[in-house]
Amino acid sequence: MRTLDEIDQLKQTGFGQPQPRHGLKLLYWFAKDCLTFDQNNALHLSCYPGNGQFGFHPFQNRYERNGQKLLPDVTFRYYELGNLSKTAAYNMPLYVWEDYESYNKMSNKDRIIVGVNNKWLKTLFVTEHSDRSNFNKHATYQISRRLIRDIRGLSLDDFLLITGYSTEQANSFYTINVNTQSTTSSSTRTQSTYTSATGTSRNQDTCVTIDDTDDSMFEAPSRCNCTIL
Repeated sequence: MRTLDEIDQLKQTGFGQPQPRHGLKLLYWFAKDCLTFDQNNALHLSCYPGNGQFGFHPFQNRYERNGQKLLPDVTFRYYELGNLSKTAAYNMPLYVWEDYESYNKMSNKDRIIVGVNNKWLKTLFVTEHSDRSNFNKHATYQISRRLIRDIRGLSLDDFLLITGYSTEQANSFYTINVNTQSTTSSSTRTQSTYTSATGTSRNQDTCVTIDDTDDSMFEAPSRCNCTIL
């Protein structure tokens, strides 16, 4: 099984893409909100899969239809996360499940699987369903500690942008307020607020040039030069 060490490698797998798939958002939330590194580079869990939080449930590493197990046999427990039809999944942030539609299988096919020993993360995998009850072994990857650390260092907007899931242009809107003047040609600089789909605001300057040197529209109509009979 391939281990992913870099965000570009994650992008190339196509995991969690395109919309309305939720795997990349799920992975980001788990890395950012459920994990912390200690001084020995070990990963401590702040979410507790054994309690069923957020829809976690035990993953039975049984033989798949192809006669193989999805994951290696280990002495610790595996837990699965990502089924958005579970009520507990709605305790995750809105951005994880906002595109879920019960009739659209693409919006609920992604999963993460974690190997847990007490409160410590031993291993992390991403995968996808090939059908209702089986997973795609060829689309299953292990996530390295290095990649987890890289993900944790990014904002959600930047992570989705780098992985190719979204672009700022496609997932943003702009509000621009412009103060115009009725004098000669002038430039007015105003500040626009960029708000991403995930609610992050950024400011940027926009320079708008207004050319009103053409006064023809303000000229009075010419007098009629004619003879009245």
